Amino acid sequence: MQKLFKFPSIEQYYKAVKSVRDNCEYHGIPLPTITFQGTVKLHGTNSGVVKDLSTGEIWAESREHIITPDSDNAGFARFVADNITTFQSLFDVAQDLSGTGDALSIPTHLAIFGEWCGKGIMKSVAISQLEKRFVVFGCRVITDAPEEEQMVLRWLPGTDLVKIVASTPHDRIFCIQTFKTWTLDIDFLKPEIAQNELVRITDEVENECPVGKAFGVSGVGEGVGWKILNPVPG
Repeated sequence: MQKLFKFPSIEQYYKAVKSVRDNCEYHGIPLPTITFQGTVKLHGTNSGVVKDLSTGEIWAESREHIITPDSDNAGFARFVADNITTFQSLFDVAQDLSGTGDALSIPTHLAIFGEWCGKGIMKSVAISQLEKRFVVFGCRVITDAPEEEQMVLRWLPGTDLVKIVASTPHDRIFCIQTFKTWTLDIDFLKPEIAQNELVRITDEVENECPVGKAFGVSGVGEGVGWKILNPVPG
């Protein structure tokens, strides 16, 4: 049975700082230095493709709904349907890389998330000059057992994401990790020190989108998304 698995909201910087500080205070541990990786944010529409590992069924999603070619979101479901063999191959590699999990947490679904972007989706950014394309930025392993209080969720690392997309080359499917990225250490004793560098990097991308530039077009970008590379204490 098809089920919607939403991509989570991205937390703002000040909220992330508060969350880490509150967590460390609760557990009585020192404030850490955490390494973040930044990737280019793309101005399109958040999209996903999900596979039920028990039935093999694959379906497309927008941020809020399961979509089909007859009830679509900017043509993404039609793109998935027209390229279903490619997506089956991507999921095969993702499944191999994810492993089977332990006996108490056997994956039930895989979800590949990305930005469906290009002409006719959003305006006034570099990538709006390009043919529509799917840029993958995450792959999630999901254990959705009814008897559990909540789903067990696990993201595959960026290195696996690159392998998944590279395994089945397609002229309209890409991995965000293969474009320009940034690494930044943030000392949560003095997180304000990193603020200037975060602003500088954001301004750099907003002035000239690195993804658009890689495809031979010039124009503004949307910004940068950040994720943690090393574990958070507690």
